[in-house]
Formats: sequence, C-alpha cells, structure tokens
Amino acid sequence: MPVVFAYPWMLLALGAVAAPLVIHLISRQRARKLPISTLRFLLQTDRRTARKHKLVDLLVLLLRTGLVAFLALALARPYIQPHREAGDLAPGQTAWALVLDDSYSMGLVSESLTSFDRAIAAASELLKTIPEGDEIVIRLTSGREIEGLAARTYRSGAAVEALRRIEGPSAADATAVSAIESALKFLEGAQTPNRALVFVSDFQESALRDAIALLAKRAPALKSTAVYWLDVGRPMESNTAVTSVRIHQAMSFVGLPMRVRATVANYGGQPARQTVSLWINGGKMETQEVEIAAGAASEVEFHHVPVSAGNLTGEVRLEGDALPADNRRYFCWHVASRVQAVVVYGGREESSKWRDVFFLRSALEPVTEDAKAGRPRGLRVDYAAESDAAGIKWQDYQVAFLVGLERLPPGLAKQIESFARRGGSVIAFAGSEGPPAAAGSPDALDTVLLGLGAGNAQTVTLDSTETLSLGQVDEQHPVFRTLSRAAAENLSAVEFYTYRRLAAAALGGDTRVAAAYANGDPFLIERRVGAGRYLVFAARCHPDWGNWVVRPLFLPLIYETMKYGVVAQLGLQAEVAACSAFRLTPPEGMNYTRAMVRDPEARLRSYPLGESRKDLLIERMEKPGIYHIYFQTGETETEAIVAVNVNPEEGRLERMNEAEVAESLESARVRIYTSPTALAASLRRQREGIALRALLLYLAAACFLGECFLANSLIPKSHVAGNPARQG
Repeated sequence: MPVVFAYPWMLLALGAVAAPLVIHLISRQRARKLPISTLRFLLQTDRRTARKHKLVDLLVLLLRTGLVAFLALALARPYIQPHREAGDLAPGQTAWALVLDDSYSMGLVSESLTSFDRAIAAASELLKTIPEGDEIVIRLTSGREIEGLAARTYRSGAAVEALRRIEGPSAADATAVSAIESALKFLEGAQTPNRALVFVSDFQESALRDAIALLAKRAPALKSTAVYWLDVGRPMESNTAVTSVRIHQAMSFVGLPMRVRATVANYGGQPARQTVSLWINGGKMETQEVEIAAGAASEVEFHHVPVSAGNLTGEVRLEGDALPADNRRYFCWHVASRVQAVVVYGGREESSKWRDVFFLRSALEPVTEDAKAGRPRGLRVDYAAESDAAGIKWQDYQVAFLVGLERLPPGLAKQIESFARRGGSVIAFAGSEGPPAAAGSPDALDTVLLGLGAGNAQTVTLDSTETLSLGQVDEQHPVFRTLSRAAAENLSAVEFYTYRRLAAAALGGDTRVAAAYANGDPFLIERRVGAGRYLVFAARCHPDWGNWVVRPLFLPLIYETMKYGVVAQLGLQAEVAACSAFRLTPPEGMNYTRAMVRDPEARLRSYPLGESRKDLLIERMEKPGIYHIYFQTGETETEAIVAVNVNPEEGRLERMNEAEVAESLESARVRIYTSPTALAASLRRQREGIALRALLLYLAAACFLGECFLANSLIPKSHVAGNPARQG
C-alpha cells in the first residue's frame, strides 16, 4: 500500500532539517592551546567523561533533527492509500447528499430515545467529519424544509445546528423515493471528484420497498456515486393503533343516539390490553378496556347523544405505547336539528306506487320527519314532479335526489348546476321507465351530469339467463368506508339485469369512480362541481333493473350517500392525510375576502381570497388533529372543519434486516452500516486512508521530550568552592 501526501508541497519544509546540524556546527566549542610551564596545579582529565559528553551531544543533534523532520512530514499529512473499490471516495472535494427518514415510525421510543433522535445524532456525527468547503444538501423523506438551512451549504457546522432544531419526526408516511430522487439529481449535477449519498432510516419495509426498487433500477448510473445506508432503528416490542373511526347513524340529529365505532389494531407479536376512550369536543365521554390478539384488530363501539346542533369534533384515544403517533384518530361530524332534501322525480304513470320514487321514499321513511308519528326532528323530504321543478326553492335544501327522469331539460340542468356550485349535493339514478335506448341521448341524465358525449353512455339489457353483479369498491371513499361489514358483504348478493354502460375513459379528471360492476363499468361516480358534487348511480332505482332496491344493502347505501352529501356540503373533511396538500372550494355566491385557518396548536394563519384566488389551498396539513377554517366576507363568517390523521399502515413496523437489504441492493453497491461511528470511520479512511499524521506528531513530541532529558544532562553541575576537606 503506497504512502500518499495530502499536501505534498509541505515537504519543502524538510529543508529545515539542516538547521539543527548547522547550529550544532557553529556553536561547537573548541579547546584553546595555552603554554603552561607546569601541570602540577591541573586536575587530570577524565577521558571517559569526555567520550560520554560527545555521545550525548550526538544524540541531542539526532533528536533535534528528528523533531524538525517529523513536524515537516506531519504538515504534509501523509496517509497509507488502501485498496479502493468501485464507488469508494478518493481524496479531494466531495458532494454530499444526506437523506433522513422522518416518517412517523421514526418516533418509536427505545431506551428513552426515539429512532429520529438517533438519526439526528448519527447525521451530526457524519457531518462533523465533512471538511468545510464540501457541498452538502439534506433532504427529509416527508418533504419538510429544514428551518435555517439553505438548499445547499458548504458549512457542515451550520448543517449540524439546523438538524438540532428539527422538532421530531413528521406525521407523514413517506416512502423516501422522492427524497432519494432529489438527492440523486443534485449529485448528478455536482462538479466534484467525489459524490456520496447517505440514507439514514429505521429500515421499515414500508419506507424501503420503493427506495430499493429505485436504486436497483438506477444501479448503472451509480458507478461514480458512493451510497451508504445507516440503520438507526430498533426492534419493535409492541404497537397498538387506532386504524379507523366510523359513525354508524342514518343521520345525526339532536337527541338521536349515534354509534361511534373504532378499530384498534395490535401490530405486535404478543396479545395486548388497551384502554380506549372517546372524546367529544375536548371532553372525555366514555372509556372501555379491550383485549387484542397478536397481529389482530378489535372493534370498540361507543354511544353518544348530541344535545345541541352544530359541528362536532372528536377523537378516539389509546393509552400511550412506544409509538404515540398512531394512538389518536380524529373525526368531525355535523349534528343538525333538521336536514332538508328534495326529490325530483319523473315517470309517466304518476299514480302508480311502483314508480322509482316509491323505493326511494321507502328507504328515506325511517328517518324522515313526521310530527304525527312523534318524530319532530330529523330529515325533511319534499317531493316534486319534473313538471313542478321550476318552483323549487333550492336555497332551502342541502341534498337533491333525481330519480326516474328520462331526460334532463336545460332549465332544470341549470338549476341543478347552480345548486351544486353553491355547495349542494345531487344524488341521481341514471335510467328511466322509458324503453331502453341503444345509445345515450345528449340530454340523458348521466350524460349531462357527468359531461359525457352521447356515444359514451348507453343502456344495456342482459339476456334472460345472465345477471351482472357488483365488483370492485373503493373502500376509502366515504360512502363505502363507513358501511358496516355486514352491509359490505351483501354486495355479492346484488344482481342487475339492465344497467347504464358509461365509458370510464371518457370521464373527466374531476370525477371519481367509487364502485364498479363486475365487468369494470362504473356503478357509482362522483363529480365535483364548484363547492358541491354529483353522485350518479348507473342504474335505475327499480326492481326491473336489478334486485338492489330490495336487498339489505340498499338502505345503508342510500343513507351513507346522503350523509356524505350533507357532510361534504358543510365543509367537513374527516380523512385528510397528514402532511398532504388540501384544497377547499367555498360555496359560490359569496365574495369571500380571506380564510382564517386555526391548526391543532391553536395557531392562526390567514389566506387571502378574491377574484384571482377563490379556492383555499393549504400546501401542507403538518400536524394531525382538527383544523378550523373560517371563510370571511365583511362581518359574515362560514366555518368548515377538517380532521387530519396519520396513515395507520406506517405503524405496522416490519423491519428489514441488514442481509436482506444488502442482497436487494447488491447491484447498486450500497454499503450498509448499523453504527454511525463505524460509518464515519469508514468514510474518513476512504478519503484520508490510514492517516500517519498523529503518529508523526507523537514521534515529534517524543523527540522533544528526549532532547529535554539529554540536554539536562549536559548542563554543568555547580561545584562547591574550595576543598571540602580543608573547610573542616
């Protein structure tokens, strides 16, 4: 292994080695010859002492020469160059990209420290080894900006101070892909001899899976980049989490009991016992104990009776465990004294009870207001024939049902669009009592509401021996997310004989398919219009088209769809992911000048609104909890509520071991470490080799101490004047 000098020009200082020799020659004393007549008064010369002094003098000269030589060599910083492999760092300037995993699983507490605390300490230790002048970028997997740190810095000390100011891990469940891609993009453009990517993580599978795939794909381009992964995680002993909260209630009215059902999961390998509590508007309502088997989930049901109308906020809490981020789940709801809906129906046989509106009326009847039956509060439903739609006072309603309409006249279409843009929700059943058409007409109900062309919608009647069932359902859509498990199982028992085939490819970007038939055609489609929405069922509300109106699924499906329409109109959002962007369109007809947002920590932030910006856009909902939004215009204020929650899947802590990760990343030549000290030492050896500077300084110090010892022996000792024998 060759010896290399980091600063070879400093070897010129070796010229100073000649200085001790020159000084020694100049200062050497020579005896003078004096003529003396007699030698009887001179002491005899001790030749052995003279030889000893000459030897000591020579050793002092050598030590002085060695002192100067060792100091000169130390200034040149020599090191032993080790054998280098592909991707190793070499001496010279380096571009550093440091990626820190700050997903909420990094909040796992072990030995009084979180994994994120260990990550910050490890990153700080690495940064201290980076010399000033090397270019450094730091990325967090959540996408958060590090306060007080520029996008790029050449000062490792400033980066260490900025890292220490980060307030723990975020509430995000980032997969690290975007942060690593950003880091690689920076390294590709760096104009330095060396490039290094360091990824610090807890090695959770959910975070690494996509990152491993990315680096394996980019392996050919990483030949000139050194990649290091540092594991700061700890094995999980246990973790319980609230994974969902659902309100099982046809509609929430004052005085009507509501059921709040929470799912609590045990991600650990041992059974767990947890205390679960329900909190409403900041107060504890009820507490229960629950036993959860290892790797299983349990349902906890609470009951609450609202005593006043208005927006309701709540949360389900668990007792603390090693990962606190997923121990709370927030929700919001609206309790009304009355919800008003209007049903606009069509059909030629208006006297027949078997019209489409009959089945819808039967579904709404249990929660419809009826003073004679002792139900003074609840849902008020007004019915209007298509011919009477012009007289509807749309401002009095929150939800509108369209059922049995063969066509949607332009006048009614404009009224419905204006109703939706102000925040109303329209629930429509496509298909009518008329004869099935081979192709959709331009004024067909679904064609107008969904903005489809005439050729993208048609009525399909199956053969007498065929039926069509429901297929894929978006379980994250609010309509299906809150359905009970028993109702969801009834999906397989639903059969259709006739249905509306809508071209999914023709649906615009503002639409969302919440459920589909078994053949993939959309069944329930949602389209956003202004502050409101259209919810269109691609089937007629009649048993001639299918048995769904007489199956147990029909009632909860209508209730959940109506609840979603009412809640969405009131600006309640219960399932917004933490650290995500949020956009809210306020109702039309009001000229809002600004929006005030109060976060869970009671901090207020103002967002200006006007002609150029009508929608409220919050780029990051950083903290989980309840956000209150107030739209203001003059003295008028409208409130909306948003519940922000973490993704419970991040709490499923499944660590990947070092060998597994190394095997997956072998093609990318990724080096994996479990100790930041070992990684820092490895980086230092790669850049500096086996440093000899300290050894040379120790040798120089030894030369100095040896010279001091020997020089002391050359100092003449003082003799007592006169002959001691005579002084007696």
